[in-house]
Amino acid sequence: WASFMKSVEEVNDIYELLREHDEYLKKAAMCCFIDPKGKKLLENITMTFTVITKFHHLVAKCTTLDEEDILSEQALREFRSIEHNFTQLNRFLYTLAKTLADKGRYPELFLRLDYNEFFTVKIEMESFMMDTL
Repeated sequence: WASFMKSVEEVNDIYELLREHDEYLKKAAMCCFIDPKGKKLLENITMTFTVITKFHHLVAKCTTLDEEDILSEQALREFRSIEHNFTQLNRFLYTLAKTLADKGRYPELFLRLDYNEFFTVKIEMESFMMDTL
């Protein structure tokens, strides 16, 4: 909002004001992930949190079970499924955020996702392992 107000101070006519307002709305839509490219990103973030919530519920459920039930084939399948889904979503989110950041969109998001370059190293290692097979 502050950047918009600053730009409003510099306009000379109503058309410049409309242009600045339009630019502000585009930036706001981008920051809220409601522009076309941001919707895909928001969708992926939502799916990632859904998997995280499933994991939380499974862990909570396991705390009420005895040891045999926790180690049951069904519980292990559920854990593996959640792990697989999370890995896939996380890899896609990282790749999408990196691609968008390389194009100048959402660079802060990519920085937060890969703050310590964990995903960069992990994906490079996975690629290296796949190339050596």
